[in-house]
Formats: sequence, C-alpha cells, structure tokens
Amino acid sequence: MRFYFTDTDFSDIQAALVATNTPTLIDETELRFFLISGAMPLATDVLSSGGSYTPLEFALSSSGTNWTLGSFNGRKYAEFVVSQLSGGSAGAESLTPLPVEFESFTAELIENDKVRLDWATASEENNDYFIVERSHDAKEFYPILHHPSLGNGQVTLQYQLWDYSPHQGIKYYRLKQVDLDGQYSYSSVSSVYLDEDGKQEARMYPNPTTGRVSIQLPLGLEGEVKLQLYDAYRKIIWEEKIQQANPAVMARDFSHLPAGLYVLKIRGKRYRTYHPLVLSHLD
Repeated sequence: MRFYFTDTDFSDIQAALVATNTPTLIDETELRFFLISGAMPLATDVLSSGGSYTPLEFALSSSGTNWTLGSFNGRKYAEFVVSQLSGGSAGAESLTPLPVEFESFTAELIENDKVRLDWATASEENNDYFIVERSHDAKEFYPILHHPSLGNGQVTLQYQLWDYSPHQGIKYYRLKQVDLDGQYSYSSVSSVYLDEDGKQEARMYPNPTTGRVSIQLPLGLEGEVKLQLYDAYRKIIWEEKIQQANPAVMARDFSHLPAGLYVLKIRGKRYRTYHPLVLSHLD
C-alpha cells in the first residue's frame, strides 16, 4: 500500500510541531506510521475498543513491519505491506492539471549575509506571479519579494531572487504561487541558518533527492576536510578529501546508488557533523 503526500503536507507537519514546542523532523524518514489491529470498525479510541498500535520502522524496503520512502510523478509516498484492510476511508484525486508544477525550490546562504532563492517550474498554466514569504518559526510567514510569471506552457522555467537582510538565526522560506483568478498554492519550505557569530552550518539539499545533491560546508574550516557516505549497514561507500581552498558548496551525484537512507559524515579540524541523506529514485 502507498500513502502519498506532498512537500506542503510535510511542511504543515513541521509547522504544527513548531507551534507545540516539539522538536521538528530531520526529514521524511522520521515520519511515524502505525498498523492498527483488533479495533472495532470506526472506533475513535483504538485502545479502549480492544485494538493495538504496531509502529512501522523506516527501512530500505517495505514489509509488514517496515515502511520505505519513494516517489512517483514528483509526489512522495510511504509504502508498506498489509495483509488486509478493514474500514478506513477512500478518496479521489482530481485529474485537473496543477497550475504550476514545481521542480525545485532552494534557499542558500551566500557570504554569511544574504540568501539566494532559486526555483524552477516544469510547467505553468494560468500563473500570474510568485511571492517569496519568510518566517522565523515556520508558522507565521510574511511576504518579502515578488516575481511575475515568465510564461505559461509545458517548459522548464528558472527563477532567482535575493534576500539581502535575512538577519541572524534560522529563517524559513516558501513560495506563494498566485493564479490569474486569484487562487494560490504554496511550495515546499526551505531554510537557512546564520549563527550569531557569523558561522554557517553544513547542510545538504535537496533532501530527499533522486541523486544529485549540493553539499554546503561551513566557512572557516581549516586544513583537510574528509567526507564519508555510509549506507544503512554503516559501510563506507564513498569518501572524498578536500582542502580549505576548495569551494564551500560542492555538487555531487549519487544517482548510481540504490534508493534508501544514507548518512554523510563531515570531519575537519575541531569539526565533526553527521547528516542523513535519503535517495528516492523516481519510478
């Protein structure tokens, strides 16, 4: 069985966690899914009706006790195996084309004092303009920038804007896409972090990815920096050593690796960090 969700759905979950002072998720692999068994049909209290919850753990493949992350036609899904269905609900997906199909949206901290916002659309239909919104808590967003549509049709379009006053701390960005008739939709949320002393943390984007990923290293690292990629069995499957003179942002392609969960270790002089990476190849 596949449970489909969008980047907006995941962003809404993150915002709800922030609103309740609950730690946010690192990525989609930290979502929780449960198998309910033994409960009465339509029961609102599973435990009181004699039912039980069985948590499903994230893994490289789905089973009766595990779930895995995948994507199809640009939409992510959680896949798990069930032996039977009892009750539940059903829905229908509209076949009306989306006004805008986003390919990507990223926010990147540049030179410790400004943020470059890049996005691309695979198609646009009746699109009027975009608004870049910013937030400090992923809950309340405020408009800061505007960009008109570059045209409508089934063609990839590239956009770029700059935020020259991001201020210190973590900042969340999203796009509000507005149609000619005033209807609107939102992109996924992207974030940057500017420390109080001007230092920048390591990060990877996009994540999950189908293979290509940008690795942004902290500024100010001294000497040799070692990068190692581990698979789910803690085996090193890729490593690279770079020097201080190398660019702070590197593009690498891991599309040859199987889909699944990996961990990137970045180690330098007096610096060490770990970042999970989800490879989710399109079907």
